Amino acid sequence: MSVVTGASNLVWGRGYLKASPTSSSADDVPFAELQNVEITSQLAIEELMGPGQLTATGIAVKEHKVTGSAEFAKVRARQFHVLRGGSNPSVASGKTTVDIGVNDQPVVFDLHLTSPSDGSDLEMIVYGCVCTSLDLKVQLNNFVIPKFQFTAYGNGTNLLRIILPGDQTSN
Repeated sequence: MSVVTGASNLVWGRGYLKASPTSSSADDVPFAELQNVEITSQLAIEELMGPGQLTATGIAVKEHKVTGSAEFAKVRARQFHVLRGGSNPSVASGKTTVDIGVNDQPVVFDLHLTSPSDGSDLEMIVYGCVCTSLDLKVQLNNFVIPKFQFTAYGNGTNLLRIILPGDQTSN
């Protein structure tokens, strides 16, 4: 097994994840009791093969796709709203309601991940996200831990930003 140079001083502890709606001035929506976060950056490569060659004579990036998922253990109405759209959460008779209509469009949001919670080891911002799946598994005698999946489409300039501690440009 190989060890990443400089990684010995990183502490991968509790993280923090929040969503920021891009089309409004609404407050950030935290995903509390964060359990797991996975962010995948994939490149689709086109290869140009020449006659009688075993390797490509040229390659081109066809697509850069960023997807991911997160699990969190505190369910709030604002989380459902940012992930699925619909009406703003409202309160009546001591209960909070979010209505998601048949023609409601999803909210586009940016995700901001910090690890640990203060971001001293890693910060990652994923721009222009749309929730593609929201799973709410309710089990007997167990915690409810919602999971959502997303695809990032960027903000016109950036798709992903990674912020690391210190000067890591020479290693």
